[in-house]
Amino acid sequence: MHTYLVREFVKQSSHRPLCLILVGNTGTGKTSFALSLPSMPNYYRGVWSIIYWNNDATYMIFDDIPWRSIDQKGYPAKKDLLIGQLEVCVSDKYCKNKKIIVDKPAIILLNHADDQPLL
Repeated sequence: MHTYLVREFVKQSSHRPLCLILVGNTGTGKTSFALSLPSMPNYYRGVWSIIYWNNDATYMIFDDIPWRSIDQKGYPAKKDLLIGQLEVCVSDKYCKNKKIIVDKPAIILLNHADDQPLL
């Protein structure tokens, strides 16, 4: 964990950012940990809304979104969000297409019941 945090949040390097996936029971501190990191995240829980996206955020948190149905919640393709490309064109139900910056680390927070078919 320490190596990940130093690499992704302290050192500015030229590599693509990595995705951290934390799976655990409710109440184990996954969300508290992710929100306690020293910078501003794009925090998503529930359905996707482009309105809340901030290109100036330094990392992304996707909390309690069942992995198998993330596309049904209106989110862009998992690959587009998580592989660290510079930018992606996205849309949602109520807004026109918009380019968002996704070259930042992502933290996925899941309960055991929601991690399939990921693990």
